[in-house]
Amino acid sequence: MSWIFGYINRQAMAEGPKLRSFLHCFESPGISIYAGGSGKNLQVFWHPHQHNEKVFIVGEPILRKGEEFCYPN
Repeated sequence: MSWIFGYINRQAMAEGPKLRSFLHCFESPGISIYAGGSGKNLQVFWHPHQHNEKVFIVGEPILRKGEEFCYPN
């Protein structure tokens, strides 16, 4: 299972306690995002076109094949 939480504020945020231990984070003035989980349920990578931005993918994707749904190979 994977999870994500964060804080958004118009001003820079003071350092405070986190809700739980996390594996990945992205912090900049006004926004903090934290993610955790394991395996294919959590993917984090740098955005291929936007410098210094991360992409967080949580959960298992489900694809449609005709009338059926399946997980990717």
